[in-house]
Amino acid sequence: MIQKNSDLSKNALDMFNSIFENIYIAKDTDEALVICKKNSIDIILVDIEKKQDIYIVKSLKKMACETPIIAFVFPDDICTCFELIDEEVYGFLIKPLNIYKLLNKINKLAQIIIYKNELKSKQKIIDENLIYSQTDTKGVITYVSKPFIDISGYTKEELLGKSHNTIRHPDVDKSVFKELWSTIKSGKTWNGEIKNLKKDGSYYIVKSVIAPIYYKNKIIGYGSARLDITQLEKNSKELHFHSKYKAMNETLSMVSHHWRQPLASIGLLADSSIFDIVMNESDTGSIVRSLKDIKKQVKDLSTTLDTFKSFLKKTSKETVSIDKLIKNTLFEVDGILEENNITLKIINNREDKTIYTYQNELINILVSIIINAKESIVNNSIEDGCVSISIRETDNNILEIIVLDNGGGIDSNILDSIFEPYSSTKSDKNGTGLGLYIVKELVEKKLDGSISAQNINNGAKFTLKIQGVVHG
Repeated sequence: MIQKNSDLSKNALDMFNSIFENIYIAKDTDEALVICKKNSIDIILVDIEKKQDIYIVKSLKKMACETPIIAFVFPDDICTCFELIDEEVYGFLIKPLNIYKLLNKINKLAQIIIYKNELKSKQKIIDENLIYSQTDTKGVITYVSKPFIDISGYTKEELLGKSHNTIRHPDVDKSVFKELWSTIKSGKTWNGEIKNLKKDGSYYIVKSVIAPIYYKNKIIGYGSARLDITQLEKNSKELHFHSKYKAMNETLSMVSHHWRQPLASIGLLADSSIFDIVMNESDTGSIVRSLKDIKKQVKDLSTTLDTFKSFLKKTSKETVSIDKLIKNTLFEVDGILEENNITLKIINNREDKTIYTYQNELINILVSIIINAKESIVNNSIEDGCVSISIRETDNNILEIIVLDNGGGIDSNILDSIFEPYSSTKSDKNGTGLGLYIVKELVEKKLDGSISAQNINNGAKFTLKIQGVVHG
């Protein structure tokens, strides 16, 4: 917008028309105020002919106009310049005007305006779409986006000026926040999942990225962007529940096999003793022998049950021999493999070594993979079914365990996604699609290892790499 009495030449105005989409010319202060109210103005040019012309600048500032103003002044009018400085005008140009200096100043100003408009656009995107907040260096909230307000249940007024502890959930351990603050105060970015408290007492879980905000190389606050993963966490818990349910069925099946023979033996001994008593052919010695045999079988059943119960207990890391690890795994699966005429081969070159790990979790991982192999062999009617377990130590104290079967391999269409939720390797689609997903979760998050799968020699090959081999 240009004040009408400006001494700009017609050539200058023509040049402005080639740069700006619209140019408004006001004949006085009132008209200038009306134009600014009705239109979005990027730059205001004011020609200060006499002292009263400062009124237009003051009037624009009073209406909270943030548009940058360039004033044209006479070189000897120092008092006017000081007043304009007080009004925080963007710049001055001395009359008579040099059109090239004016265009240079407008060009610089235009670049600043473009930058500010880009910032406003980004700010709008953040404010409307991202769960975002900013705090000062002490954790006091200075800015919250609309999605942040929506998910927390608080109003903007209830959050600004308050500590971020307002939404802190008591379930989150203090050590998490200690590590968080230590990271961002050192100038680094912190990533992690945090459970937050809503105003109504419920909770939400977010994946957070928190980073320092700098001004002139000094940290002046912190910004945090978040992704709502509450539903993902709920789905994950549901997956774990179904997986545990599936594992329970498999465990019961294995317990059933280990109990079947002792129970049959107890039944035969009891029937034989009863028959002898009924036929008056019994003697004290034979009954005592039968009872002792029954007692031994019951003890074996109890031992078997205790062994399976130990596999289901929540454990801590322990040092276990690799030989014992394999024997405990075989205890769970040998009966089921034998039942289905499947040969099990063990190649263990590290039986003299130990590993510091979660034994039960590793056993259950191996059992799950072996059971999958058994089902592939049975479903594909493989006559000479075979499962092999190969164990070796690689570099950096890594134990590599390879489970290989000849069950026909994994469908190439799902091979790349078998560790994803609800991806099932079962050809009859009766599988839950949860076993291998949970296996991967345990390997990566509990055992700090890795697992991969590939098809090889008409079968599936699973490779586990677990840290913690102990020498000597």
